Amino acid sequence: MTIKQFLKPDWRKFVIFLLFFILTYIWVYDCGDINSSISCEAHGFPMTYWSHYTISKIPLQAENTISYFELIADLIIWYLLSCLVIWIYDKVKKKK
Repeated sequence: MTIKQFLKPDWRKFVIFLLFFILTYIWVYDCGDINSSISCEAHGFPMTYWSHYTISKIPLQAENTISYFELIADLIIWYLLSCLVIWIYDKVKKKK
């Protein structure tokens, strides 16, 4: 199998990629309390690409931060992982 075949998109890779990406987006963790009036949620794994800060003293004020470099890196990592999963699956299937 060449690199071109390994990276070639198909429906199985796309479905696994979407599952990985959605599951890691759902995984929300707390950024740590800077002080008692600010709360923070972060999305993304292995790289945090989206953060949401809320200031409790001003209820309607919130700040969203997105890092496009980390978002693209996450997409690449999850696509490569989905390619690897399909490659391993095909290898095991051929041995049977």
